[in-house]
Amino acid sequence: MDIKVRIGDISKTRADTILFGIFEDMKKLSNDLAPMDKSLNGEIKKLINRGEIRGKLGEVTVIHSLGKLLAGQVAILGLGKSKELTHDKIRIAIADACRTLRKKGANT
Repeated sequence: MDIKVRIGDISKTRADTILFGIFEDMKKLSNDLAPMDKSLNGEIKKLINRGEIRGKLGEVTVIHSLGKLLAGQVAILGLGKSKELTHDKIRIAIADACRTLRKKGANT
């Protein structure tokens, strides 16, 4: 799997999957995630409202973009409670997400 970190408009990123982290205690979508949700016709917010995306540490939800984005999929990674976040928790959660995404065929 080819993992790159870039600064810029993520909606212009061509990749198999783009990954976003969310917290369990998140009140609203981040400034980066909100435009993605809009492009996906509000599917991310709908999944959050239905309890399918909860932000639990290590939880990974994959949403197919169906051609609405340059990336084929958007993955939402749960980061747990914001006050309990540590570097180790981030490292472990991202490693778990990469394994999950690799199994689903994501290479970039």
